[in-house]
Amino acid sequence: PEPIRLPEQPDACELCSRAAALTRHHLIPKALHNKVYVQKRFAKSERISATLWVCRACHNQIHRLFSEKELALTYNNRDSLLSDERLRTFVEWLASKPAGFMPGIDLSHQWLVLDCKPRIRLTLNRELSTLRAL
Repeated sequence: PEPIRLPEQPDACELCSRAAALTRHHLIPKALHNKVYVQKRFAKSERISATLWVCRACHNQIHRLFSEKELALTYNNRDSLLSDERLRTFVEWLASKPAGFMPGIDLSHQWLVLDCKPRIRLTLNRELSTLRAL
């Protein structure tokens, strides 16, 4: 059999198009590769090679929004991911930010942009947690 080749890393995130450090997102989560329902739907080569190169912010948002099962069965390609209005809105918003920008997330899963020093960010996050607990 021919070796399975993974897509080469592009210069920019395949979702927001920012030239940021990239991570490989497995469109069919590796944790599900041995599940019968996944094996019936996707050939081994597809399970392994179906990936997107995305920035950390996009990667985090994907996993905040979707379960692994949803990713495998519904959101297993770029177009289906972007068909979700929540992700598409986030990606469009993020595309205007500089490459090193990382959004903060509050406990209600609403975007809270904390573009400040890490020490201040920790303080604000701690205060949000306290407020949320009240």
